Amino acid sequence: MQMSTAYPDAPPTTRFANDSLWGMIQRRRGLAILFGFLAAVISLIGFSLVQPLYQANATLVVDRAARSLTDDDGNRQIDYSFLNTQRDLLMSDAVLSSALVATGSLLRKPYFQSADPSALLRHRLSVIVSKDSWMITVSLRDESASTAQNLLALVLHSYTHHEIDLRQNRTRGEFDFLTHQVETERELLTAARVHEQEFRATHGILTTDPDRSPLASQLESYSVKRVELVRELDADRVVVGQIAASDAIQNPEQRTRSLLEVAEIKQDASVGQHREALAALQDKAVQLGQTYKAKHPRMLEINGQITAERAQLDQAISIACRALENHERALSKENVDMSSEIKQLQVDLTGYRGNLMQMEALSEERSTRERLFANLLTKLRQAEVDNRLIASQLMPIDAPHADNQPVNIHWPLFLMTTAITACIVAILAVFIADVIDRRVADADMVSGLTNLEILGHIPHVAALQPLGNKRDPRNMNGQSVENRLLDECFNALRVNLRLGEEIDSARVLMVASSSTGEGRSMVAARLGHSLAANGLRVLLIDCDLRRPALDHQVGEHCDLGLSEWLNGDARVRPIPTSYPGLDIITGGSPCEPGHLQGRRLRLLIDGLRPNYDCIILDSPPINVSADALVAATVVDNLLLVIRGRHTTREHLGFALHRLGWLRQQLLGIVFNDDHRNLAGLNPSDTAIHATHRGSITSAVRKPAISGVAAARNGHGAGV
Repeated sequence: MQMSTAYPDAPPTTRFANDSLWGMIQRRRGLAILFGFLAAVISLIGFSLVQPLYQANATLVVDRAARSLTDDDGNRQIDYSFLNTQRDLLMSDAVLSSALVATGSLLRKPYFQSADPSALLRHRLSVIVSKDSWMITVSLRDESASTAQNLLALVLHSYTHHEIDLRQNRTRGEFDFLTHQVETERELLTAARVHEQEFRATHGILTTDPDRSPLASQLESYSVKRVELVRELDADRVVVGQIAASDAIQNPEQRTRSLLEVAEIKQDASVGQHREALAALQDKAVQLGQTYKAKHPRMLEINGQITAERAQLDQAISIACRALENHERALSKENVDMSSEIKQLQVDLTGYRGNLMQMEALSEERSTRERLFANLLTKLRQAEVDNRLIASQLMPIDAPHADNQPVNIHWPLFLMTTAITACIVAILAVFIADVIDRRVADADMVSGLTNLEILGHIPHVAALQPLGNKRDPRNMNGQSVENRLLDECFNALRVNLRLGEEIDSARVLMVASSSTGEGRSMVAARLGHSLAANGLRVLLIDCDLRRPALDHQVGEHCDLGLSEWLNGDARVRPIPTSYPGLDIITGGSPCEPGHLQGRRLRLLIDGLRPNYDCIILDSPPINVSADALVAATVVDNLLLVIRGRHTTREHLGFALHRLGWLRQQLLGIVFNDDHRNLAGLNPSDTAIHATHRGSITSAVRKPAISGVAAARNGHGAGV
């Protein structure tokens, strides 16, 4: 059942922890045993139908000295390909067909029934070659040991004669053809080598590494020079910029002083001489000014000299400036020329790289020609040797012989394979069944899926009836064995829940389930009965307004119930049941989901808390109605009922998801309809121990009830 179909607002299924493989096998051990047994029987039947085959073996050796070749350098080489050639020849159709005709095997099974007898014989024939020892091991399988031995002997005999016939029938044309091919390939190889050398010489290829070529070295040298040139040009451009800035000054004296601050002008020899001469005349004018007046002839003369010297200094500065500007222009031109040369060198280097790629292609062509020439030369030498040797080069060292034990039947291996196959089939059957069956099978699976504690185990009881009215004549004949067992289980649940402790006000507990049919109302009623039997005042409230069932469980009916209280009817009161200390508020008139109001329900519970020790709410299914979530907000704790072999993993996961933050109020799980050890036990012969928030441990002394048919309707009655 897909959650998306039943619950459109369902989120992706919660990912639970997976059960262990051993746990799945334990739950479905009957299915595993059945499929494992069937697989074992089928395997044994298949093995028993296998036709026994007997194997004959023979060993041949090759004369390696006769199969050696001489290369161009005069070295002796072993022709290892001869072994593979002989193997292929031994398994050829001509050899096998000749052997079948000689032995008359074509007239007997299975060759008589085969469409291709040679292929069948080839399939039964095994040839193993060894390059280290130059030995060929030949094996043949047949239904008869003697037939296998005789047929193998005739196969070897046919092979020997066929090999000699092939050598005698080999013509001289093969040798001439190979000779012509070798000469042709030799010419092509020579032409490829010459072409490669001419290309290298024509394009000036001195090295295959373009980074070490003369062009690369020259380009690197030019690049270094250009870096120095650019550095010098940048310095000159700075000086020219300073000169241009100084020329923009209108005052001649300030312009002269600004130009003299330029280091290159200041360091000019001519400018330095005129500066020194001007300074000397200015010092002399100062000395004469102390003796003569300004209009004295001597003063007029010295001032005229100063003016003339200043004009010469300005001219020297102008010449120095023009020299610097000319030098800057010359460097700029040199930089442009050098950049052009570097670009040309880069183009030439790119062309050199392209020539290298063509050179590599020519080298690869030459290498291919060399390999082809070497292969043709090897074949020519092999043809020369084959033409000289006519006799067979294979000599038998171990005559054909057969073993009397079949080689395809190994009973220990068969039995081990059967056992492994049975185990694999059993595991697959269990796994597939577990994947198909999405229901929770036992409490261990529930604990593994939810990581919640199992507070109680309710055993499977066939056709379980409601608790009913104690005054009903059908219930006055004493308790049945099943009811006594259920009472013990609910007493253990009561101890686990610690509901018997003394507290100031009633403890409110909601019994919930993920979906319908899980025994929620039965658990609520019998838990309330167990608490009341222990001396507590207990109130049962049926919150399932759509399908109320608590009144059926305790055998009490009242027209005024919770639905009437929610509609404002103040006459609703708890009604006593036939069990001392146990009262009930029924669901009242059935109504649609969504009618439950948290405020009115809390008001009702708060008013009843002082009168009871425990209040138990039977909620609607969590996955069916949102009323369960409303009721969960007004209780102290939650108890989730899960029914074995009924609740699905998807329903359980969706219910836990819908609870959300309310999960922190969840005490644990009551596993209902448990088909395991608790089912069918006499409570007088069973010791049931309970610990705080733990599960029940049952020690079985002897079963009191057996042969109880498996049924589920009792555990889901009224829900």
